[in-house]
Amino acid sequence: MNWEPDNASMHSSAWVMFTQLNFALTASAMGIAVWVMPVDMWIRAFMGLGILALIGSTITMSKTIRDVHEGAKVTNKVETAKVEKLLRNTDPLAV
Repeated sequence: MNWEPDNASMHSSAWVMFTQLNFALTASAMGIAVWVMPVDMWIRAFMGLGILALIGSTITMSKTIRDVHEGAKVTNKVETAKVEKLLRNTDPLAV
């Protein structure tokens, strides 16, 4: 998977790298914190599964929000093109 921003993206490669490092560090820190907790192994496993579920649902939510936003942009472009075509076809000065 290509993590580099494309031309249409407004994110710099530094920002993309920062977000990736931030995710890796926080996920690692949570994993280490769960591992060194002074509790039974089944509690660690339960908390680890909770962290994995939280990460998965966060990724799903952010992708869904992005898809809705991008879908709205495409819909707006199509509607704008239809209006422009309609206005071009009904220009009273064009004979």
